[in-house]
Amino acid sequence: MERFAILDAGRLAWLDAQVEGERVALTQASLEAALGWKLTPEGLCRGALCVQVRDRAALVSQAGIDLALLALQPTPESQLARAERTLAWHLQRQGRSEAAERHWLRAAELAPGDWTIRRGSMPIRGQNPFGKEFFELAREGVPAYPMEALTPTRVAPAKA
Repeated sequence: MERFAILDAGRLAWLDAQVEGERVALTQASLEAALGWKLTPEGLCRGALCVQVRDRAALVSQAGIDLALLALQPTPESQLARAERTLAWHLQRQGRSEAAERHWLRAAELAPGDWTIRRGSMPIRGQNPFGKEFFELAREGVPAYPMEALTPTRVAPAKA
């Protein structure tokens, strides 16, 4: 095991890692202690923020969590979804709402778990980002919120 430095949001963090050639594997304990990220069934989470893990078997091995796979690299689908979102926003600003709506829906179809595309488009499309549409989105698991504790009319008290 070696000590490995990572720059995280401008902060230097040292983690335990196994280095084999160009491959760096971080221990789960070190990743959580140094950066606050924890691998859970919902994905890789830091507090309430969870990032979906596409291929858990590729990400995690006996050596640890593969640093190269940990980095968020856009897929062709997510890149196309961002292009669809940009086109939708352009059309929306031109007052072409019907044309824009097709592209908002296509962006959501291509990146169903993308919070920025799905929820970020709500106020632009005339939807309430804290209303019915938000709760429908959250029930889909975008992002992974514990919906049994959250309803449109109340927030459950924090557990002790």
